[in-house]
Amino acid sequence: MLQIENDTALETGLALFNDQLGRNIVSIATKATFQIPIENNYWTLAAQQLPVLSVPEYSGEASISSIKYPQDLVLEKLATDIVFVGSAHAPKGKPITQLEAELQLGSNEKKVRVIGDRRWIRGALGNLEISEPDTFVAMPISYEGAFGGYDQATVDTDTPSFDPRNPVGVGYTHRSGNKSGFRLPNIEDARESIRSPRQHPPIAGFGALDAHWTPRKEFAGTYDEAWRVERYPLPPADLDARFFSCAAEGLVTEGFLKGGESVWLKNLWSGGNLEFDLPCLLVHYAFILAGREVSLGAQIWTVVLEPDLQRVHIVWGANIDVGKQPSQLSRVRVEVDPLSDLSVTTKGAQ
Repeated sequence: MLQIENDTALETGLALFNDQLGRNIVSIATKATFQIPIENNYWTLAAQQLPVLSVPEYSGEASISSIKYPQDLVLEKLATDIVFVGSAHAPKGKPITQLEAELQLGSNEKKVRVIGDRRWIRGALGNLEISEPDTFVAMPISYEGAFGGYDQATVDTDTPSFDPRNPVGVGYTHRSGNKSGFRLPNIEDARESIRSPRQHPPIAGFGALDAHWTPRKEFAGTYDEAWRVERYPLPPADLDARFFSCAAEGLVTEGFLKGGESVWLKNLWSGGNLEFDLPCLLVHYAFILAGREVSLGAQIWTVVLEPDLQRVHIVWGANIDVGKQPSQLSRVRVEVDPLSDLSVTTKGAQ
């Protein structure tokens, strides 16, 4: 029986996958949930350590809501995913009609425009106009509030029309039609504001994309009759490893993060703008495979920023080919480098 030796305070899990070549690949992931160091200079582990996820955790019902926390155990990762979970906050808690929210982590940067509730209304000349936005103090940054969703006129038909980039969003219609009274998105891409009811702007957000959304689904490979007859249950031969990157555009890193990268959050925390460096933690695995020890260093697969709960979770992971008989893998030991640096440069609220 496979044993996981984990004397650390971190959560660890593993899963077995088949790759395109039919090889047995064990994926192992270790997750640390940290308390953001607002008032001191050291990272500390949160009292609640979140579990390693073999499937995504959704914000609501799986088929009709966005991902809250992405899946941790995957067949392969080419880079680090940066994910934000939380809300935009008006400066000093004063009601506002719109603001710009910004996330920077290392060399990755993304901005969104956050706007109070609006609708399409008829103007004096009968043309469609956008109503003045309501004020807000906090606004969830979720794909439910971004452009997308279903054309409500087609929902009960045999061929419902929807935006494949964000099926849970708001504002999408297949035809221009009569949009009077229709709600507009609260979250817009900072590069393109909605001006016309015919517009299909970029999907805006900092969260994880679901596997069946564009562009992820285009990397999933071809699941056709030939695949069913010739390859099932293996993945399609044209499966692209980019499928396993779930972060939004602009938030998939070049290569893997190492730890220590700077983070800047503008209007994404109730206490003000937030600046800190990621913790530096080195995770290693020792696999006992067919009686011999194989050591692998883990890479940072995912960073989840959750400032509303004053926490960051980081997932390290690795994959190993265990040969034709997975039972040959008898033990995995999780090791954290004792020289890991948990001191932090933080400027807290700005």
